[in-house]
Amino acid sequence: MVATKKSKPLTKKQLAAKAKADALKQAAAAKVKATADARNERRTKEVLAAYHTPPPEQEIITVEKAAEIIGDVKPRRVRQFVAEGRLPAIRVKSTYLIKWSDLLDFKDVPRRSGRQTPEETFFAPD
Repeated sequence: MVATKKSKPLTKKQLAAKAKADALKQAAAAKVKATADARNERRTKEVLAAYHTPPPEQEIITVEKAAEIIGDVKPRRVRQFVAEGRLPAIRVKSTYLIKWSDLLDFKDVPRRSGRQTPEETFFAPD
């Protein structure tokens, strides 16, 4: 049998120095990774913007994206607009697709917020 040499236990000062060095290594690695991730994300956005963004008049968007663009509206309400015929859309399986130009036309239509009172409904001009 070969006898193994026992190493001396580290002192408190050595343990603290080792912990500090490990923490610095981890922080440096995290910073490098964050910088690389940010750079890659920025490059990806630039490439997508340059090559994959069609002109707005040809762009097709989903109900969720339309709700974001309209603002203060949930996707369910956008589906109601489509069902009422106020917003033209194409149905593909279970998803509605909306043309960008149709959404811009819809956004330009003035609307009042809130429900109509019975008087407004009854006396509304035809």
